[in-house]
Amino acid sequence: MKRSILFLGLAILFGTGCNKPAPTLPYNMRDPKVMIQTVVKGLAGADSVRIFREALSNLSLSAEETADGITVLPPLNGEMAQGNMVGREAGNLTELTANALKDHIIKGVYNQYELHNGRTFTTLSGKTLKISRRADTVWINGIQVGRKQAVLTDDQAIHIIKRAITPSNTNDPLETTTFDITVWDSSEWSPQHPKGKTVEGALVELYKTQLDFTAGKVAYKTLTGNNGLAHFPKLKPGRYYVHAEIAGKSNVWVKRTYEGPILAGPAIKGIFQSDAEAAGAPTQEGPVAGNLRWIDLNGDNKIDVSDYFSMPYESFETIDGLTRKADITIGKYLNR
Repeated sequence: MKRSILFLGLAILFGTGCNKPAPTLPYNMRDPKVMIQTVVKGLAGADSVRIFREALSNLSLSAEETADGITVLPPLNGEMAQGNMVGREAGNLTELTANALKDHIIKGVYNQYELHNGRTFTTLSGKTLKISRRADTVWINGIQVGRKQAVLTDDQAIHIIKRAITPSNTNDPLETTTFDITVWDSSEWSPQHPKGKTVEGALVELYKTQLDFTAGKVAYKTLTGNNGLAHFPKLKPGRYYVHAEIAGKSNVWVKRTYEGPILAGPAIKGIFQSDAEAAGAPTQEGPVAGNLRWIDLNGDNKIDVSDYFSMPYESFETIDGLTRKADITIGKYLNR
């Protein structure tokens, strides 16, 4: 459109029958290199998509691919799935192939309201994308899109998505905020089972605050299955404190009140894998292989009341539209 207006203006100015050479046109802002540089610059402050941004800076596009502008869909760093991508965590960088990058680029400029339910797009790589929409929540091939476009100009739109599109397809279910917790019973520790064994039937509770735990105000709860997995689908995003227990084994040991009504106790650092490891650890009750190892909060090389934390100690942040996975270790205060 800009070039058409420009040509029309030149024709009026110089006359259609003019024999003078046509003047040099201004630099085309949809030049492929400029488009990529502009997108990379637009994402400069979004460290959450740094892996994609750095890979994109080396991508070459054709003039035909950028002629109508582009819509770019950068995935979050922590959810870079495999597929056409070559994962390389050294230096926290991941290399992506040109084809995988083009899976995340569409011809044309589309704002959030143009991502209609049921609409399909074809990426520069030829991959088909299907839009699903419920009110202001948008999914692409089941992958949730950020609530608002990160960048929108006449030449480009950028929508941050929760994970990589490459492994997805148009039949994938819509992703929700999900928390999967695997519970490990440390009392089943052995040299062959350094984390213990997963436990079926353990009660797992999520609390919004540690004060809610003291008050018994549970946000979500479920039991683990035969693989030790507690599955929490469709959570409200946010931070949750985790309590797990079965048959007197738990990840929470309440020893006293702390900071008013909040309860306090020691926090698990891991499991002693050998008596030699236990002998070299801060002084604590029962330092033998298979027993729980506690965090030395104040660094005085002994575990006592000064090392107590508010309970529950373990908490995890869930992110809108993503599945968070975590391990929880339970056991007796003295396993051995």
